[in-house]
Amino acid sequence: MRIRALYGTDGRMNAVHGSDTVKEAEWEIKFFFPTVILEPYPSSQDAASYFKEHVQPLLLKGLTALAKAKPASEPNAAVRWLAHWLHDHNPRLPLVCICVEKQFEALKEMPIKKFPFY
Repeated sequence: MRIRALYGTDGRMNAVHGSDTVKEAEWEIKFFFPTVILEPYPSSQDAASYFKEHVQPLLLKGLTALAKAKPASEPNAAVRWLAHWLHDHNPRLPLVCICVEKQFEALKEMPIKKFPFY
């Protein structure tokens, strides 16, 4: 069932809105969310180049590892296994330093200094 069919009352009060073009969507986003920075979309060629350079090699390694692991405990085991493998081998995954976390925890225990303008 569509959202418009469930919640819309007529052509004017239709509950949802979808932009007709990408240009119109960009204008509407800037109108409703003026502080949002819209980055330009990559061209098809740039997207394909990025995919070939960054995604395809990692996916190939993951699929090779999946074929060797052969998980079959449940119907979606292979999908879950690959999802976990891709997450664990994501080169853009942020690194968190445990020492920084400990320092942050120590900072939470420190008293808050109040300044005269508070």
